[in-house]
Amino acid sequence: MSYIKEFFIYILVLAILLRDSFSEWAIWESLPIKPFYIVVIVLLLVLFYPTKKVSLMQNFWMQLRVIVLILVAIVVMPLAGGHSEIGLDVRQPIFFMIVVLSFVQLSMQHKRAKQQVAREKEIEEQLKKQQAK
Repeated sequence: MSYIKEFFIYILVLAILLRDSFSEWAIWESLPIKPFYIVVIVLLLVLFYPTKKVSLMQNFWMQLRVIVLILVAIVVMPLAGGHSEIGLDVRQPIFFMIVVLSFVQLSMQHKRAKQQVAREKEIEEQLKKQQAK
């Protein structure tokens, strides 16, 4: 995934979190809730649609960056005076469950990515041996 697409994903995710935490901002009054979420979800689907095959390792690093961004935003927004209307808060047990599940999912993704890299190296070495003969 290109960094430009990833940047737009960050912007959209932050827009969702900002709308939740700072719903009293004047900008949100001019954007109706349902159309806003529909447009953001459609844009996220378009941006996440793969245009080319991405390696598992690249996918892992992109997921890690997005999850870290979301978790940092959930921690920082209340410190900046925001209040989540849907209950995203570090003091809620669900937040820690999300962190643990994210860690487990990322660990599994990283393990699969490392296995894929090892398989690719093994295949590459076998091809070199065959070409040397």
